[in-house]
Amino acid sequence: MELYPGVEVVFGEPALYLKSLSILVVTDLHLGFEEACTDYGLFLPRIQFKKLIDRINRLIDLCNPSKIVINGDVKHYFSKLTHQERCEISKLLSFLRDKGLEVYIVRGNHDNYLPLVLYKYDIPLYEYMMLGDILLIHGHELKQDIISRVKLVIIGHEHPSIRVSNELGYTTKLPCFLKVPLKTGQELIVMPALSLYASGTQITIEKGNYLSPIVRELGILEEAVPYVIDGEGSILELPPLSSIRDLIS
Repeated sequence: MELYPGVEVVFGEPALYLKSLSILVVTDLHLGFEEACTDYGLFLPRIQFKKLIDRINRLIDLCNPSKIVINGDVKHYFSKLTHQERCEISKLLSFLRDKGLEVYIVRGNHDNYLPLVLYKYDIPLYEYMMLGDILLIHGHELKQDIISRVKLVIIGHEHPSIRVSNELGYTTKLPCFLKVPLKTGQELIVMPALSLYASGTQITIEKGNYLSPIVRELGILEEAVPYVIDGEGSILELPPLSSIRDLIS
């Protein structure tokens, strides 16, 4: 499914493919999440990395890109680079290089100390990437002067999702893309997280509930359209948020 000319959702996955540029885009991996949780007395099995590698490998097989952009939050811990983060980031970069991909990384708000690993692979950390009329930026900063120079903005940061309940009252969260027109005339695509543990922030029409200043200050949320990943390889386009207030309240 195309969300914008030349910008496709990859077979019902939380990833985009920029067809004319042969670029796979993913965001919000949050590597090292399990080790960070131990600070709060929560001990999780370290299963995320293997599943992320399997998922990325499948994405590469599906669209055969020549480049990959990770649009922020490669790692999870804010205040340091943990042992788990260093090991998993190194393994990820080696894996991507072995697949023959050019690797580009945009800085997210969690990516402090990431250059300590990237320099060994001669990979720079970008504040944003401008690809013709498309801007890739994590989304935790406004950068309105940069936004004004493009037609499409792609961000992560929000981990958008929607709660769905069945007739028995069972509720689950499904990740979704959110396509939002901006007051400045551009289109914004908010991507869901690739991380297994980022269950997502409920989409809403209330601006104050969003993390990104791009969404809060520039988004016309009444006209925003969610594209839900159903977990079975399909994408479901829902009506604009103004029409589904009861569903998302």
